[in-house]
Amino acid sequence: MAENADDFVAGWASGVVGLLVTQPIDYVLTRLQSGDATFAGPQRHGIWAMWRGVTPLVATVPINNAMLMYGYGVGKSWASRESAGSGGINSMWPIFLGGCAGGFVQSFLQSPVELVKVRLQLAARAEAPSTAALTLSLLRPTGRGIEGTAAVSPVVPPLLSKGLLATLLRDVVPHGVWFTSYEWSKRILEQRATTDTDIEPPQLSIMAQLSAGSFAAFAAWIVGYPADLLKTRCQMEGGPASLSVAARRVYAEGGIAALYNGLTLKLLRAIPQSAVGFLAYEEAMRQLAQRRT
Repeated sequence: MAENADDFVAGWASGVVGLLVTQPIDYVLTRLQSGDATFAGPQRHGIWAMWRGVTPLVATVPINNAMLMYGYGVGKSWASRESAGSGGINSMWPIFLGGCAGGFVQSFLQSPVELVKVRLQLAARAEAPSTAALTLSLLRPTGRGIEGTAAVSPVVPPLLSKGLLATLLRDVVPHGVWFTSYEWSKRILEQRATTDTDIEPPQLSIMAQLSAGSFAAFAAWIVGYPADLLKTRCQMEGGPASLSVAARRVYAEGGIAALYNGLTLKLLRAIPQSAVGFLAYEEAMRQLAQRRT
């Protein structure tokens, strides 16, 4: 998928639409994760502030989509060879590892992009800098090394290090869970729809495919959401320098439950994005297969 120009353009366009539609939810979520109890919505910051921080995300949608879907595709191919069509549980491991690999690679791009997004979303209306100005300021070394270490040489700018560990925790294993959950639920639904006369599993209905994508998002964010919240705390202005300090502060605010503050909003955005994204992916793959025949 990532190697095909049609898939690349379609994935970019669908990702942009999804971001623009759901960005207000992400804006509110970021403020909740930061602990901003005084947030008063558009009345305080202006209606257009709800889309603040979308520019760096839009710019990276195609690259992230290519990385993730490439890993998923490699995992599926590997699983097909390993399972020889058996559908056993062991055949899920390649898909899980493919998702983890895709999540690992894209974390190094996603971390700086989300740092800029978080800073823009949390800035006061009159003080919000431009994306370019903020990015340049975050490229200036601060005298600290990579977070969580005592090293100060070589100096790493905040743009390349702030929140990176939390981003890796959020994106590696949870992306493996995301793809594995999708493939598992899709296989279950295919088995239920298969009759004794079917030589191959039937094509799932649109509702079934949307259900599989929705379940995948729910499972992935149950696993990855605490790291997402801690990432916001590390990346906000004046946030803690290390993931461990951020975790202790959040835990002191309300125990384990505090690590899931804002999860409902995250799911309100992630579930439709995942459902529609996988549906578009499957349809694109079918269309490309028909072109080759």
